[in-house]
Amino acid sequence: MIKIRRVISVILCIVTLMSCFPMQVAAAEGTKSTDDMSTVAEVGGYLSANKKALQNMKTEAKFLTETGHGFAAEKANNLYDVYSGKNATVVGDNNAKNGADRLIINRDGSKVWIQDKYYKTASASVNACFDDIGMFRYYDADGIPMQIEVPADQYDDAVTKMANKIGDGKIKGVTDPEQAKSIVKRGKLTYNQAVNITKAGNVDSLKYDAHNGVIVATAAVGISFLLDYAVCLINGEDSIEALETASINGLKMGGTVFCTYVISSQLTKTGAVQALAPTSEAVAKVLGKDVAKSILQTNGISTAGMSAANRTTVVANVIKNQAIFAVVTVMVLSTGDVIEVFQGRISKEQLLSNL
Repeated sequence: MIKIRRVISVILCIVTLMSCFPMQVAAAEGTKSTDDMSTVAEVGGYLSANKKALQNMKTEAKFLTETGHGFAAEKANNLYDVYSGKNATVVGDNNAKNGADRLIINRDGSKVWIQDKYYKTASASVNACFDDIGMFRYYDADGIPMQIEVPADQYDDAVTKMANKIGDGKIKGVTDPEQAKSIVKRGKLTYNQAVNITKAGNVDSLKYDAHNGVIVATAAVGISFLLDYAVCLINGEDSIEALETASINGLKMGGTVFCTYVISSQLTKTGAVQALAPTSEAVAKVLGKDVAKSILQTNGISTAGMSAANRTTVVANVIKNQAIFAVVTVMVLSTGDVIEVFQGRISKEQLLSNL
């Protein structure tokens, strides 16, 4: 699983570079022109990527808050588990009191509930697991202590401090200090790496966005390939030719999606999205209730129990993220034409027409 994802990552990086240049296939020897870029397959792929990207951008808006590095740790640690082939999900969005942040379902059906604690020091990370009277507060439905995931660089110190808490009788049902090793979980990230993910332009942030970009692009490639292959067969191509065409177009589209996703995610971390706030809020206010609900439902957001004011705010956020992703998509798709203008291969008028 890991090797497959790494191979896909490399392929997408290469194809991303290829997507910056116009695909020119000679019409000689019966080769068909690929100038027509508006195919059903591409539209399907881009729509799939757009929906997933907006969902991620909505969730990652929390990265810009004061405690954003904690949310980043949840998402990044979960992402690493997914890449490791584990059935892992982030469940902390339900805001349940003393609930878990993450869940891993093992192959035997057993569940591992995880609470992420990413504070500046090991003492702070461990102390955050205890209530006002000093008792541990994170248990699963069976009364078993959840795993406490701490920064990788705090693990040893956190285990020692958790063992001291056990010795003081602060965790119900746990008396052996050695069990601290099974309660405290070493996170995949250090504290500083989690902080870096919330910012733009650093290695940790780019790696995180690139890993997410691979997942988004892979799904888009799959949809594009299936649609393109079907359309080619309907148009009379044989199966081998259809397979080749669908594969090339799918990978090229996937490279574009990958590049677009990473750039868009980086821009949201610069706070650029906030510059669009006044406009998006104004647009959201003039939309009717039905249109607003349709926008939210299309993006997988439930409107049940949502007030009018809250609905407007959420719609405005969707519009902001959509604007950034749409602009970046156009920029990436237009890069080849811009290069051709500077090389004198097409006119400025043709560039505007293509745009």
